Amino acid sequence: MAVRLSILEHGNCEPFKAAIHGAALSLAVVMGLYNAAAWLHRRERHLWVNAVVYGLLTEYERRLVAHHINSCRTLALVVAQNAQHANERGQTNATHAA
Repeated sequence: MAVRLSILEHGNCEPFKAAIHGAALSLAVVMGLYNAAAWLHRRERHLWVNAVVYGLLTEYERRLVAHHINSCRTLALVVAQNAQHANERGQTNATHAA
């Protein structure tokens, strides 16, 4: 049984997706900082590896947040342009009707 979820489609729920990835970004930053600080204190190899992995994850999540924010901006621009065109068409129709 296949259920179609609109949230999985591009352009839907972009602010929510940005918030979810923002939360993941925050966690990655905190965990990366903790592991880096712990590595500086204890010099255990796994802490260094964790710090690097969380650093990479931080950049990945930053890019995802930026992508979703850009999608929100693009969508808002398209909606504004469509509203402007609809308004212009309404004024043109009103002028022709008179």
